[in-house]
Amino acid sequence: MPVKTSVWIIGVICVALAIFTLHPAIMEARNQIPPGGFDAQKFTCSELFKNRPWYGTFNYWFWAMLALPAFMIAMINPAAPQPLRIIKVIAAIFIFYILLNLSNHLSWDIRNAQIMSHEDPRHPGSGYRMDCIDTGDGASLAFALLFGWIPGLIYVGWCLMAWRKYHETLGRKFTYNIIELIAVRCSQGLSILLCGYIAFAVYRFYFS
Repeated sequence: MPVKTSVWIIGVICVALAIFTLHPAIMEARNQIPPGGFDAQKFTCSELFKNRPWYGTFNYWFWAMLALPAFMIAMINPAAPQPLRIIKVIAAIFIFYILLNLSNHLSWDIRNAQIMSHEDPRHPGSGYRMDCIDTGDGASLAFALLFGWIPGLIYVGWCLMAWRKYHETLGRKFTYNIIELIAVRCSQGLSILLCGYIAFAVYRFYFS
């Protein structure tokens, strides 16, 4: 088995083990706040969310979304058969899409967590802050499900361009196949449109 493939498999296994091993502690930290944080007159929901332990709000799917597709592109060998390279590019976009939706779901779970205070002597049987549950509408869930492939295409396209530049600096020839070329051109075009939209929105916000 090639060394790169072995490293890939071992890395995925280690990440999966870390996620499932630490998941119970993360879930508990997501719902807990420091003692004294139950008084609704003293703390707003946003303040309670900010007071949680950092690992309780850690979105591990987001970082996996950035790392795994880029790592898959970095495993592309310029001398590899074209069908294999095409499969890796399509798989990288698909994995980004899946991880984007998982990250989006987790971000809403973090935001809508059932905040539970530590037992407060002044409030026997104190429990969940009901006014802090389900504070968002989750519209981004549907948007990510329908259009999550677009940022995946942009991200993979930029990874391909960076990987080609890396090989060129080493004096190696790296020629795009048709799928890689489509991904790169779409990434460039969508990036230009996105930058233009952001510039227009900033202009409207500050000068209109």
